[in-house]
Formats: sequence, C-alpha cells, structure tokens
Amino acid sequence: MKGFVKDQLIGLLIACFVFTPTAWAIDVAECSLVMTKADLLEDAKSKILKVSEEIKSEDDLDNLEKISDIKSETALALANLNADKIIDKYIEEMEILDDNLEALKACGKIGQCILMQAKKLKLRANALRQVIFSSMKAEREAKVSLKADVEKISDQMADYLIYASLNNPGRAYPSPYNSSSPDDLRQEYARRIYRAIDSKFENSPSFVREMGLVYINTFRSGRLRELFTIKEVKADYLKNLGTTLFLQFLARTIFSKIPVIGNSKPIKNDLWVAPNTGAMMALQAGAGGETTPIIDRPFSTFEGALRTIPAVLHGRDGFSTDFKKKFLKFYSVIGLELPISILLRMANNAIFHLQNPSVLATAGGLGLFYAYYATKWAAVDNKTNLNFTPNLHKGTETEFNALLFKKLQALGKVSPNEDFNTFKNSFDENKVPFYEMRSFQDLKNFYFGKYRDYRPIFKSGGRDYDPEVAKAYQKMVWAHFGEAAWRVGNGLFDSIIFFLIFNGVGALAHYIH
Repeated sequence: MKGFVKDQLIGLLIACFVFTPTAWAIDVAECSLVMTKADLLEDAKSKILKVSEEIKSEDDLDNLEKISDIKSETALALANLNADKIIDKYIEEMEILDDNLEALKACGKIGQCILMQAKKLKLRANALRQVIFSSMKAEREAKVSLKADVEKISDQMADYLIYASLNNPGRAYPSPYNSSSPDDLRQEYARRIYRAIDSKFENSPSFVREMGLVYINTFRSGRLRELFTIKEVKADYLKNLGTTLFLQFLARTIFSKIPVIGNSKPIKNDLWVAPNTGAMMALQAGAGGETTPIIDRPFSTFEGALRTIPAVLHGRDGFSTDFKKKFLKFYSVIGLELPISILLRMANNAIFHLQNPSVLATAGGLGLFYAYYATKWAAVDNKTNLNFTPNLHKGTETEFNALLFKKLQALGKVSPNEDFNTFKNSFDENKVPFYEMRSFQDLKNFYFGKYRDYRPIFKSGGRDYDPEVAKAYQKMVWAHFGEAAWRVGNGLFDSIIFFLIFNGVGALAHYIH
C-alpha cells in the first residue's frame, strides 16, 4: 500500500521539478516561532487537560471527543515541523550544488555540469519523498506520543475533578460506574482518551448507513447543484469527464484488439460506458466535495510545493483517518452506481440487440474496479485535483501578475492610483471560466487572450521584453501543462484498468458458462 501511494504521489508532484528552488513572496510564510516536537506534544497535553474544566456532569464525558481535534492539530503541526527540517536541509544542500554548478559553468565543463544537474534532480526527488512520507506518518507519530502519557493525563483529570468536588460539595465528580470510586473514574478517562486519540473514524457512519445517505443526498433537491457551486469541484468534474471519455475510447480500442479479453468486439458493445462515466463521476465529485476541505496555500516554487504537501496530505483528521473516511464515502457510492451501471448496460444491449450481460459479472467488475479506484482516489486523486493543482495555478499566476504589474509601473503604463489587486482582478472580469467554454476561441482566450496586450513584455524579441516576467509566464504555462499531463496519464491508466477488469471478468464468466 505504501509503495502504491508513494508512486502515485511522486508521479503527480514530478511537475514541481520545473520550478526554481528560490522562495517567492506568494508562498505561504511559515511561523517564525521555533517549536520543537517536545513543545508541540506538551502543548497538546495541556489542551487535553483543559478539556476537564468543561466536565460538569457524567453526561459531559462525551466532551473528551474534543481530544480528537487536539490530536489532529498536533499531527498537522508535527507534519509541518518535520517538513521544515527536511526543507532546511534541502535548501542548504541545494545552495552547495548551485555554487559548484556555477564554478563548473565558468570552467566550461559541460559533462560535469550535466552530472551536477542530475544531482540537483536527485536532491529534489529525495526531499519530495521525505516530506511525503513524514507527512503521512505524522498522525501515527502524534498518536503514539500522546498515548504514552494517557495514564498520567487521566490521573491528572480525575484528581482535578475530585479536588473540585471536595471544594464544592454541590458538584459531584462524574463517574461512569455506580461505585463512583476515584479508580473507576481514572480508568474510564484512560479508556475514553485512548479512543479519542485513536481517531474519530470509530464514530463515523457505518458502510450501510453511508450508502443510505448517498441515496438520500443524491436525490435531495439541489444537492448536486449545491456541491457544484464549489468552483474546484465543478472544474475538477468537467476536466476529468472530458479527459476520461476520450481516454476510455482509446483504451477500449486497444483492448478490443487483444485476443480472448477483447475478442474484436464492436464498439457498440461498450457505448453504455460513456453515460455511465458521466453519472458515476458526478456522484464521485459529490463525494469528493463533501470529504475534502478546500485549503488556500498558493505556491509557485518547488520549496512552496514542499511546504504545501503536509496540509494537503493531512486533510481534516490526519492521512490515515482521512483516507479511511474518503475510502468509505467513495465506496458507499457503489450502492447507487451498481444499479445505474447494470440498467445502462442492459439498455445498451437491448438497443443493439446484444446478449444481455451477466448481472454478477457487471457487479463483480464494478466492485473490483472500485476497490482499485477508491484506494487511489482517497490517497491521491482527490487531494491533488481539489487542492494541489488549484493552489499551483493560483501561485504561478499571482507571481506572473505581480511581476507584470511591477514592469508596467516601471514603464508608466498603469495608473498611479491602481493597486495590484485591482490590476489582477481586471483580468478575470471578462474571462470565461474553463467549465463554461463553448468554443475553441474561448479556450484560446482562457490561456492567452487576457495577456494578449502584454505579449511584448514576456515574449522574446518584444520591444519591452523582460526576462524575469517571461520566466514567470513560462512557469505558469508549465503549471497547466503539468496538470494536463497528470490528468491524461492518470486517466489513461484508470481507463486501461477499467476495461481490463470488465473485459477480463466478462471473459471469465463466459468461460465458466
């Protein structure tokens, strides 16, 4: 599982290698207050003890569930702390390599320069790997550290309440047992603290209940429309849909040529896949919108990407807990998708007078595909598409706009009363959103049209050409190219797996019969 997640995450973030390691103002500044791991854990324990102040009766013991939030905050803080250490070491080593590279360039040693560039790439890959894995492990690190002192914390909580009770006869300390003994109180606290530190996942809906909620929420008036008002969710759905439909056609064509599995079946056999994909991805986008918090951490450099990863991987409650919740939410959608898929496939075969598929084969194929896809979706895809790439676009675009604005000020081509925010917002006033495009011209204007009047500044040979602005423009374009490459590569792999499973299961069912 770790290897699978690692490969997916590193494949996604490889596009970061095109960014310079120099920090830029748009990257989120880290807190200047230096805290150690011991400081963070001590602060968490203090917060846990303060929870006892809110306990006035036995019913208030449920307030201990707030410890889950404390654990989650501590895990994210640890992830950021670990990332800071890795990044500091990375910057130090990169500076040494940069100095060596400059010396080699001055001597004209081309071969050694190429070798040094390879070392820089290896250093970035290593830093990326370390930040990813340290962020994934931070939740467990927080749990283990806090659990080590549970007995001490529970004793302090019990002693606090017993002391408060003795000094306030009108307030009896709460106990879950009729004996109301101090030892019982300590044991109950310890048990509940352990459970709260473990995760909130124990208290989340069961799979069956979650499946029922999918039915209720999907058919509730305006539910999907409400989710699609979130621009990240809507943009992700439409980008994925267009890419996936094309890649499914490509993958289906490939597999139709494979003996036994494809058996040269005509494409009409699988036309049901297109409407099925549109419906399934709408439900999946809904699940993603409900389970993924949208974070605002724009970045434009490789270092900025490293600093963003902990928050993206942490999610709401830590990587492992967040993964379990997302996986459950995604897989519960199968209760609605399975009958839709079977009905669409049967309708397809009825229209084209084909042999009806085995319901068991369709259900089995969908179940196997979902086991694969829900795992990858919960671990990588949803975090990437709703948080990582939007913040990458926001960061690179803001950097370019800032440098362009500075250049225009130097040229005297902007009003003295116009500030940067007004200038930046003016680009978007007449811009057609990606998901509302209706023509190729809209697509062209989306990427190039709004900057058309300023091309002499960032295009080589222009009368006001500025290499710094041009570099920022290229970085912004590469950010879009990187996302496109990720979506195409990821979607093609998913499509191949989809037809491999469905055609394989169908061939197996035919062989058995």
